Amino acid sequence: MFAVERFVEADHLRKSAFEIPADFRIEDVLHGAFGVHVGDPANARRVVIEFSAEKAELVAGRIWHPTQELTRIGGGRLRLSFTCTNLVPVVSWVLRWGPHAKVVEPNELIASVVDELRQAFALYEPST
Repeated sequence: MFAVERFVEADHLRKSAFEIPADFRIEDVLHGAFGVHVGDPANARRVVIEFSAEKAELVAGRIWHPTQELTRIGGGRLRLSFTCTNLVPVVSWVLRWGPHAKVVEPNELIASVVDELRQAFALYEPST
């Protein structure tokens, strides 16, 4: 989860305490397989992604998010639903599945994935 090899400096603070804010909730920053991402709980969105039959068992085989729900759909495909407060890490996660994942909702996530794909495709278009 943490890229320790990128750390360039660290200090050990002996005999010092860290005060945890009274309103701090660890579940607001830990988002299952999506890592540590701060989001606004008031801005939580339902995410729905459909996976191909080829990858359905890989998806079903683990917990990706604490709020996840799995539903088998036609043709051996699988629908994963969860609620999250930050879509940024979900975009790259969906892209990693390539043609085996399709975002159903929210529209904001669909637009972000499509935008990333268009930018990537543009890198491979022949120059005129």
